[in-house]
Amino acid sequence: MAFTPFFFICLLSLFLTPTASQTPSSVVEADLIFPHNETYAPMKYFPLLWGLQNATTAYPYGFTLYWRLRLADSAIFVFEGDGRFPENQDWDDMYSHGPTPSDPIFFHDFPLKLRNFSTGHWELAWRFGFEYNCSLTDPGNPEKHSARQPWNSVIFAIDEGGKSVDLLADWDCEMEPRRAVAFEVSPPHRIESTQDCPVVNHTRPHPCALDFTAEAVENVTAAARALGRCEEFEGGLADFPVNCRNFGMRESIEWTGMLGVLGLVWVFVGLL
Repeated sequence: MAFTPFFFICLLSLFLTPTASQTPSSVVEADLIFPHNETYAPMKYFPLLWGLQNATTAYPYGFTLYWRLRLADSAIFVFEGDGRFPENQDWDDMYSHGPTPSDPIFFHDFPLKLRNFSTGHWELAWRFGFEYNCSLTDPGNPEKHSARQPWNSVIFAIDEGGKSVDLLADWDCEMEPRRAVAFEVSPPHRIESTQDCPVVNHTRPHPCALDFTAEAVENVTAAARALGRCEEFEGGLADFPVNCRNFGMRESIEWTGMLGVLGLVWVFVGLL
């Protein structure tokens, strides 16, 4: 059978085209991991969680992830919480965040309005992008250089009878496109003789390439334990007690009581 040049071109494309298990190193991608369009059981610390692929490519430039939270049933458009990552970024720092702490990196938050077993119908809006982008013109106006995705949102509910949260089991990488955004970062240019500015363009995201593991979930859970001063608690996010301090005090009281009993036994033995 004769093979045409077209056959070899198609065969080569299979090896050169990124798959779901592979994201090119030049592509920076932010994936919303949690929550989904679901109804969840109330929790002591309800998380918001994103993953950033190829963080080593993103960190030399001023990327930012913004989020806003509001009651979905409210006729008044009032934000009940908001935030951004990286948290320690100065508003004037549009260029670099220094070396990346890990790759991928995960961003999480426990909004005050979602803590302490609260209920409600919520809308989470978020967007990801770069503060400076050489793809655009007018270097005299930095604000016009920002390259961000439009605001996207997910609506979820917290109510009695909702599903128990399991971050790893609930992670579905075959998500709708609005829950992931990717930018291709080309080699930077130097502008205004002081700063490196990347050429940034939108590209297709590959959320299934995110290396989201049990270790990442444990890091989020550990942050909740530290927040609630509940280091003694060994369960998951969905199992947090109502009052972590009382949990720790109860453990301490139990140990103190046991030590007291042992002390009395020791004294009694000494008197014999």
